[in-house]
Formats: sequence, C-alpha cells, structure tokens
Amino acid sequence: MKVARSRHVYGTTKAALIHQTKHLAGELAPAVRVNAIAPGLVKTEFARMLWEGAEPDAKYPWALERLGEPQDIADAALFLASDLASWITGEVLVVDGGAMIKGGI
Repeated sequence: MKVARSRHVYGTTKAALIHQTKHLAGELAPAVRVNAIAPGLVKTEFARMLWEGAEPDAKYPWALERLGEPQDIADAALFLASDLASWITGEVLVVDGGAMIKGGI
C-alpha cells in the first residue's frame, strides 16, 4: 500500500507542476517565459535505487535504450533559457529518452 500512495503523490505533484507552469506562463507573459522540464530516468544519486545494479551497456525498455545523463537535462534547460526558445512559454518539455512512447516509466 505504501508504494501505491507514493505513486499517487508523485502523479498529483507532477500534475500540479504542469498546471502551475501553464498558469504562471499566462500570468507573467509577455515579460517572462515559464516552462518546465519533465525528466525521465536520469543516472543521478537521487534515482540510484532505480538503476543501480544494471549492466553498464544495458538496453532500457524505451526508444533510446539508455539511461539519461544529467547533461541531457542541462541541455534541455539551456535550450529553454536561450533565445532559440524565445517563442515558447507554458510548455512542459518531456526529456525521457522515449520512455513515454514505449511504455516505460
């Protein structure tokens, strides 16, 4: 039961983040752009329990078949903060290696 509760809390907070991103983008435009990043499984200390013990060359069950690296998320953040994204606001950029399209986490 504990796992089900934590998944519920995770899903609820993710939905709140999406809603808040869109709401703030509407409130603060045009002076401020507000976007969010929704990362997939990234090889960090925080997510260690989800990837520890996997083979270094393991193929993961999503499109790009690898764990995300912190640099993958940093690159997305740099894009959203750059002038290349000057006409993007109120969006949530999913950076997950294709997990959503392959039914991963």
